[in-house]
Amino acid sequence: MIDMSTKSLSTGILEPDNIRLHKDELGNLRLKMKDETEYQIQKILRVFPITMPWNYIVFKDADDEEIGILRNVNELDSGSARILKEELEKVYFIPKITKIYDIKEEFGVLVWKTETDKGPRRFDVISRREVKKVSRDHVLIKDGDGNLYDIPDIKKLDQRSLILLDSVI
Repeated sequence: MIDMSTKSLSTGILEPDNIRLHKDELGNLRLKMKDETEYQIQKILRVFPITMPWNYIVFKDADDEEIGILRNVNELDSGSARILKEELEKVYFIPKITKIYDIKEEFGVLVWKTETDKGPRRFDVISRREVKKVSRDHVLIKDGDGNLYDIPDIKKLDQRSLILLDSVI
C-alpha cells in the first residue's frame, strides 16, 4: 500500500470505476485508486451542499491538497457510496426547519426556537443577514456557530411560523 497523502497532487476528476472508499482500522476515510495508490482523506467538501448534495465532492488530504473531485456519489460502487454518504452526512448536518415556535431578539442576537427533521433546535443568529432567501420559497439560516438550517419550501410552514420568519427576512 502506497500512502500518497504527503505528496503534491494534481487535481482532476475522479472516475467512479477507478476508486474505492473504505475505513481503516482507526476509522479514517481512505481512497484507493485502481493502480493501488491510496490516500488518507482528511476533508470532504460538497461544492453545492444544498442544491446538489451528492454531486461534485472534493477530496483533500492532510496537507489540505486536493486529491480530486467526484462528479456523483451515486456512480460509486454501493459500499463506497454508503461510506461516503455517511461521512458527508456527518460533515454536513443541515436540519430542515418544519416549524418555528419563536424568534426573539436579545442584545441584537436572534434566538430561534424551532422544530426540525432532526428534532427540536434552539440556536442563535448573529445578524439578519444570516437569514437568506435562496429562491422565492427557499430560505437558509446560518447560526452563530456556522451551522446551517434549511427551509426548502416556506409554503409548507404553518401560518405562525411564516409570520415569525417574515419578521426577520
